[in-house]
Amino acid sequence: MHSRYSGFMKKTKTILIAVLVAIPVMVFGHSDHKHENEKAVVYPLSGTKVGIRERLGETIPLDLNFKNEFGKSVSLRTLIDKPTLFLPAFFYCVTDCGIEISYLATSVKTLSEQDMDEFGVIVWSFDTGDSPESALKARNNYLPLVGERFPHKNWSFLSGELKDIETVLEATGFGVNQTGQHEFSHPNALIVLGSDGKISRYLYGPRFLPFDVGMALTEAERGGFSPSVRKVLSYCIEYNPEEQRYTFQYVRVFGIIIPVLLLLFYLVFLRKGNQAQQSRKGYGAD
Repeated sequence: MHSRYSGFMKKTKTILIAVLVAIPVMVFGHSDHKHENEKAVVYPLSGTKVGIRERLGETIPLDLNFKNEFGKSVSLRTLIDKPTLFLPAFFYCVTDCGIEISYLATSVKTLSEQDMDEFGVIVWSFDTGDSPESALKARNNYLPLVGERFPHKNWSFLSGELKDIETVLEATGFGVNQTGQHEFSHPNALIVLGSDGKISRYLYGPRFLPFDVGMALTEAERGGFSPSVRKVLSYCIEYNPEEQRYTFQYVRVFGIIIPVLLLLFYLVFLRKGNQAQQSRKGYGAD
């Protein structure tokens, strides 16, 4: 009986030692293997500093080709032939990018009808995993928010190859970091371009106010020959980079209003003085 009990304890001890030795090997060996696999995955746009280095006044390369939502290869030059709202995003994004596109669509919807055909919109994907198929889904999801007044032909969803994506990111100063498949850390900003592809303004999101969008478009088209109310307002309102919004320029406006009021007062006073003088001459003649 004692020898049987002793043999049982010996076997139990052997099994226990084997389990204790195996546990660290299983845990740490699996962890190391997983870590090696994670190290092996290098995403196309990983390791990049996230943020924006504004490149105001610089021109983006217009001869690059991207695929639109219908699978057609188009150059930026053919699309950017008028002031353009250029939104970097990616179509698999379900958080910030969706909010940005939605706010942009509703802002465009509220602009005056006479301006609708005077600018274009490009939602441009920096995800190499995007395709015309995902771009078309984005179009079908977001364009209904714009309404029928805006010409849908002026709104494009683009995807492209890595080298072209990197070129545009560098040209716009738009830094993104890829953390996984269809996963990015990225800034939220709308880039406003002139008809020559020159960067005129960055509007920071994810919310884009209709007034800011309208004023930014006015800045982009400045130098044209068609006056509008916004062109007059653009003199009174200026973009404040610290607050990242347009602010009213009180000093500039009052600097115009006060001299005008003084001139009007002087003219009115001079006219009354002349009338009084003529009245006195009339009485003297009688």
